[in-house]
This record gives sequence, C-alpha cells and structure tokens, in this order.
Amino acid sequence: MLAAERHDRIVKSLLDKEFLSVEGACVLLDASPATIRRDFAELVALGQVERLRGGVARPKRDALAMVPFAARESECAVEKSAIARVVAGLLAPGDAVFVDGGTSTLHLASHLGSAPVRVITNSLRLAAAIAATTYANPVEVHCTGGYLLARGGLLIGPQARAGIAAYHARWAFLSVGGVGPDGVFNTDELVQDVEREMIARADRIVVLADHRKIGARSLCRVCDLTQVHEVVTDAAADPLVLERIRQAGVSVRVAE
Repeated sequence: MLAAERHDRIVKSLLDKEFLSVEGACVLLDASPATIRRDFAELVALGQVERLRGGVARPKRDALAMVPFAARESECAVEKSAIARVVAGLLAPGDAVFVDGGTSTLHLASHLGSAPVRVITNSLRLAAAIAATTYANPVEVHCTGGYLLARGGLLIGPQARAGIAAYHARWAFLSVGGVGPDGVFNTDELVQDVEREMIARADRIVVLADHRKIGARSLCRVCDLTQVHEVVTDAAADPLVLERIRQAGVSVRVAE
C-alpha cells in the first residue's frame, strides 16, 4: 500500500473515533510500527492529525485552521451535491469555468456533461474525478501549476496564480469557508490568493455554500459581496442572512 493510501485511511478512520494508536494502525493497514510512526509524523507535519502519546487524534477544530479534506468531505454531502447540481446547470455549451478546490466544488464532477465545457482548476481531486467520469458531452480540464497543498489536494502559490492569469472564463465557481453580508471568507491565505485571481479573470462569480457557511466567517476575507453575482445554498440556510445577501444585490438560489 502506498503512503498516500495509508495516510488517507488513517485520516478517515479518525472520522469515526477520536484516537488511533500505533498498534491499531498496524492492524488496520497491515504495516510495521516503524512505517506507522513515520506516517503519523508526516500527517502531523501536514496538520491532518494531532500527535498524542501512543498514537494520533483528530485535530482540534480551530476556527483558524483548515479541517482535513477527508473530514470535510463527509459533512453535508447530500446538500453539497444538490448545490453542485444547480451550479452545473448554469453552464452553457462552450463555457469556460474556473473551479477552486473544495468539498462543495468536488461534487461538480458528478453533474457536468450536459454541455461541452472547459474547466480550469487548481484542484487535483476535481481533475481526477472528472477524468474518471464518462460524460455525454466533452469536459475539458486545464490544471494550474503550483505547490501542492497535500491536505486539500490543491495547487497554490505564485505558479497557481500565474496559471489562472493565463485564462479568461465566463464563470468562477468558488467553495468557501463562509459568506454573509460582510463578504466572502476562506480559511487559508494561499487559497484566498488563488480565489482572488479567479475572481479577477471571470465574468460571473458564483459561491457554493451549504447552510453552515451562510453567515459564517473564517480567517481570510476573500472579497466583498459587490464582486459576487450568485450564492447557491441549501434549504436549511438562515433565511434572514440570505435576505441580507439579496439586499446587497446578490442573486440567491436554494437547492432542493
């Protein structure tokens, strides 16, 4: 088993329990204690787990830190899929669309293909999901360069921004940490920088945000609502916050 596969299984195992011992991981992965300790050290360095005596635990949910992708992926999956279906329906034949990396935008891979489109993304997870899917119409993928942020499968940094700057798109679909009357937020400055580049190079900006993100804030402010055209959320979103977003001139769609 490759190290990346072991890492993924370790992180996913911590979704169901708070602690994984070295011995437990040896049994789970059929690996030696030395291999497991090395895997634990690498995951700690990536911020995906917290080291405790004898094993690892889920990281504390610090509001300033990006939660590991495997943990976020399982949260509100039905709502995220419904949101992605609505957003994919906005695309017309020949459209180019920037798509950033996130668990909400990852669901787009299941809903594309009703029209031939071009996707420009910094998400290796999304690119791989699209490549593994058969569509009725061609879905062309362009990936940016950049430094790999392993915990999210994202390409970030100056090369990623330069890769975005080489294109123009009709749409930018953004997965965010929060959106409300005071703007759009995300959890990481380097992720924020790539999103800002997408906003600058697209005609229409669409935010994908399940109900937990409506009215929420996180560490980095990406932009204010004057730069956003649409917010797509689910039926459990706070209606008072949605009304304030509408009052700011932003179209709001609620996915059923």
